Amino acid sequence: MTAGLSRCEILRSIWLATAPASDAPLRRAQDLRRRGEVDSGARGETSFALARALWEAGGNRAAARDAAETARSEYAKVAGTESTLRAIDAWLAAHAGRATAGAQRGP
Repeated sequence: MTAGLSRCEILRSIWLATAPASDAPLRRAQDLRRRGEVDSGARGETSFALARALWEAGGNRAAARDAAETARSEYAKVAGTESTLRAIDAWLAAHAGRATAGAQRGP
């Protein structure tokens, strides 16, 4: 793995650089993690990466917030994730009330 970056962060970076109009890779990762025997932390990681990628690419803002809420819910099930929960809460607060901007893009 690249210095300090998770696989989801690497995927998110590649996605933003190459195909910002398609969130398929992150959605596929999210679907695989939901169906597989993967811990809540991994599901939360994928959902938060999707949330940030959707927002940064100007995609569906409501879907981005929903993904962040899902990430928060998943991380809340895992001990020792308080700093991650604070980061998600800060992201949600910073992106509150702007969920309709960019809503024409994405599913």
